[in-house]
Amino acid sequence: MGIIASKSKTVHIAEGIQRRLNIQWEGERMEKVAKMECLVAIISANGKIDTEINNRVQKANQVYCQIKQ
Repeated sequence: MGIIASKSKTVHIAEGIQRRLNIQWEGERMEKVAKMECLVAIISANGKIDTEINNRVQKANQVYCQIKQ
């Protein structure tokens, strides 16, 4: 298994001043995003977990609504 830069994304987790990062793999630049879902967790650039908590609540509600029907 290898890294495919065109399909990879990066998140710079920091508060305050945002630096411009240019992360590359074998000369190909990776896309920088504000948040991404990594395996089962959402990682946000601001380091907060609000998006992850909301995502889990939404998924739980979907399951509950399916069971309730």
